[in-house]
Amino acid sequence: MISLAVGAAGWVGFRSPGDYAAFEFPPLPRHDQWTAVKPLLENTLDFLTGDRWSFTFLPNGPSKPNSVGGKLRKKSNLTGVDSVCLYSGGLDSWLGVKHLAANGSNPILVSHSYPQDAQRQNYLYDRLGLTLQRLAFNASPRQSGGANDTTMRGRSFNFLAMAAVCADAVAELNSLNQVPLYIPENGFIALNAPLTPRRIGSHSTRTAHPNYLSLMQELFDIVGIKARIQNPFWNQTKGEMMLNASLSVDDQRYASETVSCGKWKRKSEQCGRCLPCLIRRSSFHRSGITDTTKYTYSVPQNFAEREGVKKDDLLAVIRAVRPTTPNERLAKALKTGPLPTANNDRQDWLAVYDRGLAELRDYLISQGIKCD
Repeated sequence: MISLAVGAAGWVGFRSPGDYAAFEFPPLPRHDQWTAVKPLLENTLDFLTGDRWSFTFLPNGPSKPNSVGGKLRKKSNLTGVDSVCLYSGGLDSWLGVKHLAANGSNPILVSHSYPQDAQRQNYLYDRLGLTLQRLAFNASPRQSGGANDTTMRGRSFNFLAMAAVCADAVAELNSLNQVPLYIPENGFIALNAPLTPRRIGSHSTRTAHPNYLSLMQELFDIVGIKARIQNPFWNQTKGEMMLNASLSVDDQRYASETVSCGKWKRKSEQCGRCLPCLIRRSSFHRSGITDTTKYTYSVPQNFAEREGVKKDDLLAVIRAVRPTTPNERLAKALKTGPLPTANNDRQDWLAVYDRGLAELRDYLISQGIKCD
């Protein structure tokens, strides 16, 4: 259980078994409005993180928060900006920015930037050939007197919250009723159905899951945040995203310099055999684009080794891509969370899930790995 108190006392407290931490925050305005959405907010974070959350909102906050202290490196000019796009330096977000620009959008890019992330984000931005406004921030999950939270399960809440701030500012400045807030993520990883029964919970992130985004949209609507969450790639696999992008020769090379691996900061290179890396490698194979990414485990003899402590993701993928019945796949897909009730939408989600598994299977077979 994680309990938080927010408001006039000027702090937020996190409680979990044996741990407590306090962080300084300004008092909370609009106390009654946030109290009304307390159950929805708790339910949203419960679903996202797998933890149990409890909020207490304290009154008497100022009507307008004080400006943030410290120096700003650069101010964003929101004049003419018509949307917000999450920009992580990953392959999907990079393709997403290119897609939006090609279709006439002028988004501000919002990034969650640790130092190495920021370097890669800046490098790839410079190669987009675009002039877009940007906002980058760093929220470090540290606890005073306790262990740091290294799971990062709640990171996407911070990400969306900062994007919502941008969307509201864009709407106010440009007199817009609502601003598109884009989350570029392929449908297979957005659904992120558990590969095996034991990978439910914190092993299956829900950052772009349709149920999570639906809950966040409901929260935005009730409290008056002028953002409309959209994932333009929800019905495409990662390989289909790459194939549909019609990348130039230079862009194909830059695609290999994006980051998919969650472990890459340990050695400043991507491992090549975790689940995100395997999905990435299968997407290059599906699109016919040469993958020049530097992987720690680069050749099949290395990443396909099934023994030792680093075998879990590969074995889970091999198990997941084996033929199953439609009912079995539906049951697995629903383990991550509810799917839209409209039959066409639900069928589209299941279809992209099937195609994502097929991409993984085809890639592994191409590398001489048996999946029967």
